[in-house]
Amino acid sequence: MLVHFQQVTLSGISPTKVTYSSSYIGEEVFNGNNQSKMDEPQLPLELLQLHAEALSISTRIIDTHNDMTDAVLKELQPFHHVGIVVDANLLPIPDVARCLEAVKEQHPVTLYTDVHENPTVHNVTTASKAFSDIDVMLVIGGGSAMDTAKIANLLAATGETCQDFWPTHRTDRLVVPPLVVVPTTAGTGSDVQSYALISDDVTHRKMAIGHSSLAAVASLLDRNILVSCPHRVMVLAGFDALSHALEAAVTKTATDASTTAAIQAAELLYPALQQLVHAGVTSDHVRAALQAGSTLAGMAIERSMLGAAHGFANPLTAQFSVVHGQAVAVCLPAVIEINRQIPQANMIYLEIEARIGAKEPLTTAVRRLVKSLGLHTNLTSLGISEPDLPELSRLALQQWTCSHNPYPVTEKNCLSIYQSVLH
Repeated sequence: MLVHFQQVTLSGISPTKVTYSSSYIGEEVFNGNNQSKMDEPQLPLELLQLHAEALSISTRIIDTHNDMTDAVLKELQPFHHVGIVVDANLLPIPDVARCLEAVKEQHPVTLYTDVHENPTVHNVTTASKAFSDIDVMLVIGGGSAMDTAKIANLLAATGETCQDFWPTHRTDRLVVPPLVVVPTTAGTGSDVQSYALISDDVTHRKMAIGHSSLAAVASLLDRNILVSCPHRVMVLAGFDALSHALEAAVTKTATDASTTAAIQAAELLYPALQQLVHAGVTSDHVRAALQAGSTLAGMAIERSMLGAAHGFANPLTAQFSVVHGQAVAVCLPAVIEINRQIPQANMIYLEIEARIGAKEPLTTAVRRLVKSLGLHTNLTSLGISEPDLPELSRLALQQWTCSHNPYPVTEKNCLSIYQSVLH
């Protein structure tokens, strides 16, 4: 694989070549001092759009310039009846409340707030019954809200079921109301993907439903909304985004374009997460970096898929209710270590180490970051013991993401990986 790397700065993009490095948000942002010499940070929209074109992603990426209401109204203006999915805990936030009121003043609205973490087939099927006659779908929230809105919109428009779209990946053309997304966490990257993740109600197995109609027409990135995001949620979402970048960079299905996007996402997300420890979400530069990095990582997933760290993490969530970002944080360093046995993956990891300025192996750097973020680094601290591992291994082997991992995942090494992160 030939990977091309370029560099970018936050304030502007070179007309001759796109550049992307830690200078994007200014090195002074990451020295523990929030005072930056740069002007007000702006999302590098030209760069993100270039990546979108290279990866054949149709979603328009829009910087709201911290005016979510105005951006939303402009996107909804051509439509009549608006369906809205929003996390209930976001309703009291002034920016969200103001936006919803403005939409209600201009459009008939169907509002759905019963969003569940890790939505199931039952959850999204129930939600779909509310949206039988909408013209456009607006979702304000994190990954669970976006996944709920995507599938509810699809099922309501087609009258079909989740089982009609999984495991078969359909390519037929469907008439589905357009989707407008306001992501409120910088984590999942679902806003730029034509996939949605839901769980089977009985087996808890993750189902990745993909269809071109699930892609949003627009993702409205609003840095101001991140200010109200709880610190722990931001940490978990941000680490999840980093894990997306580190996994998508090396999967068996990765392309030159997706690997480049993933590496550049890691280059933004790693130092931003380091700074998150010191500054929380008070730095606009950090918020801009997290949003841009999360978006780039989401784009990379669209083509690369994910790897074994997510395959190992999903059973931890299903069986022990471990929050997704935390589950991935425990598993990712061990997966990076086994992947290094694949020369191509190791080459990419070495490039990432150089790009993020790591002075130690990536496995160690990621584990150190996990600890500094206040996350658990082993399964025992999460209440998981040795007798639980065989069943977790069995479930992990069923996860679709494991099939994309560069190093083959088998029953034997699956158990050994869980054992390596037990203590």
